[in-house]
Amino acid sequence: MKRLLRVGLSSALSLVLIVLCFRGTDLQAVWGALTRAHSGYILLAVALSLLTFVVRALRWRVLLSHLRSGIPFSSLFSCTVIGFMVSYVLPGRVGELTRPLLLAAKEQMSKGSVIATVAVARMMDFLTVLFLFSVYLIGFSSRLPESGSEWMLEFRSRGILVGAVILLGVIALYTVVLLRIHLFDRLEAWTRAGGWARRVVDFFHSVVRGFEILKGGRALAGSMVLTLLAWCLIDLSILAGLRAFEVRLDFVDVFLLIAFLAVGIAVPTPGGLGPYQAAGLFCLMTFFGVGQDLAFAAIWAQWGVAVIPVMALGAILIWREGLTLGQVGRMVGREGGMPS
Repeated sequence: MKRLLRVGLSSALSLVLIVLCFRGTDLQAVWGALTRAHSGYILLAVALSLLTFVVRALRWRVLLSHLRSGIPFSSLFSCTVIGFMVSYVLPGRVGELTRPLLLAAKEQMSKGSVIATVAVARMMDFLTVLFLFSVYLIGFSSRLPESGSEWMLEFRSRGILVGAVILLGVIALYTVVLLRIHLFDRLEAWTRAGGWARRVVDFFHSVVRGFEILKGGRALAGSMVLTLLAWCLIDLSILAGLRAFEVRLDFVDVFLLIAFLAVGIAVPTPGGLGPYQAAGLFCLMTFFGVGQDLAFAAIWAQWGVAVIPVMALGAILIWREGLTLGQVGRMVGREGGMPS
């Protein structure tokens, strides 16, 4: 029952946001923009998007290196793509558990340890998106239009301050990760067990505890570099998709768009449908002055570039593994404590 309720609510949210995105849109103009899109740029966007999964698989190998070396790249790549495909198809973000459970089963590894590496990878993705967002705010928010809504003008005028706060927060968290053992030992010695200060310390310790799977700075540095590379490829993929519609954003402008799209795709709706389009439309129209019809066509095409090839490739790979979506859902429900 709870699962059906979640599916119903996520589908309803998706439908409502899609309907809102269609309001005021000239469908004939949108179709015209789609038919005029440069197919070469679209194909380049798809290729770059799929290349990010190669980098994600390599990063996962680095994160898993303390558990086992020599894990076949094919297993890492297959489980990564299948996990994302399952997240797009099944409700509740079960793909986050699918990929570590599949890999643990294939390679006879500890489920808990492999799940921890995926949690760290997602945290690093989140921090990298925040980092790119802060870079845009600090160095490039002055490029935004000097006229527009009050909200956007406030965003432009305070961009450097907000970006600096976010950047300092990201740097501080990574510093805490590197010094976590000595830092939290000292903080726990200075605070009383059961007191409010100890509860604050315990909370922050729980935030960074997942990074304890990284036994040395080399693994952290390597995974950070690969994470940044993956998001730069995502940036280039989005940029190529926008160029297909002659939307003239620069590489750094996409840093801002990525932050909005990341929020949209993170909302647990089927395939990110609805929140992804709403967030992308808002950013393109509000901050970059792209017309509604063109922005609508470009953002739907970008959703197709990011989601449809992954779903197709994931379906092929899950078939090669001899599995079905139903079996994967039951496996995650059984192992992850979720209702099936």
